[in-house]
Amino acid sequence: MKKIKLKTKNNVPDKIIGISSLHNDFQVAWSINKLLKINLTKTKDFIYTNNINFSIFKDIDSEENTYYLLSNKSKGSILSSKFKNIDFFFILKTGNLNIEELSSSINNSNFINGSFLLLVETNLKRILSYPQFSEIG
Repeated sequence: MKKIKLKTKNNVPDKIIGISSLHNDFQVAWSINKLLKINLTKTKDFIYTNNINFSIFKDIDSEENTYYLLSNKSKGSILSSKFKNIDFFFILKTGNLNIEELSSSINNSNFINGSFLLLVETNLKRILSYPQFSEIG
């Protein structure tokens, strides 16, 4: 009997929004919540190499869109050095929303200096494959 291997898709997006801000993670999350009418809430920190914690906020809306706000900087360390000028990553998974429109909306915040569409590079793809960014939980 022939064996069939099932391949699973990790659902890592090709594009995410990079956010530049002088404000802390709670202020940025609050601002995005107001603008997009979502409810990002603090979850367990993402612990990466050398036991450095990066904050994560998450929301799942009624249409099953999953949003994440991930800090790129923590205590002098950078999660993705390719994007060293980016303070936060805003990630949309499982949704059919227009990421360009979301980026434009986020730019309207007084707490955000700018938002930029980013292609997800190899290191970020690996990071976004971690269990903290799964659809469940």
